[in-house]
Amino acid sequence: LPEVMIASAILAAVVTSSVRMTSSSVLGMNRSKLHQQASSAMAARMETLRYEAFRYLCSQGCEHDQLTEERLYDIALLRPHCLAADLGSSFYSHLQQLESAPHQPFTVTDAEILVTPRFTPSGNQLLATLDAPGIPHTLTTTLVPSAQAWCP
Repeated sequence: LPEVMIASAILAAVVTSSVRMTSSSVLGMNRSKLHQQASSAMAARMETLRYEAFRYLCSQGCEHDQLTEERLYDIALLRPHCLAADLGSSFYSHLQQLESAPHQPFTVTDAEILVTPRFTPSGNQLLATLDAPGIPHTLTTTLVPSAQAWCP
């Protein structure tokens, strides 16, 4: 009888430990899945912002159906921004006027994770940070409008 009681106690401890490890693994996998979903959504948003930086002040050759054409930028609109070195601020103003609103906070579908963007203009550049504090995860990049290369 004592052996059975000792074996039962050891078995109970092993089962309890196994349940805790399984629970911890499931929670870890769920956190990993949420992190991956948020990372993918944030990367997609950054690509949208990069595409807009490519298209900003472009007058020819920047749309999907025009990529075989020579790329031209509107120098009359570009020149004042080049002289003032405020292309970053100007690009941020452009983002705020877009209907697609890539500058607005968004929620990652399925995961209910809020992602908040922050933008900091700096000369001809725009620092973009996407922050998902619920995970936590942050993605930061510097956006440089392609038009900058055309500054006279």
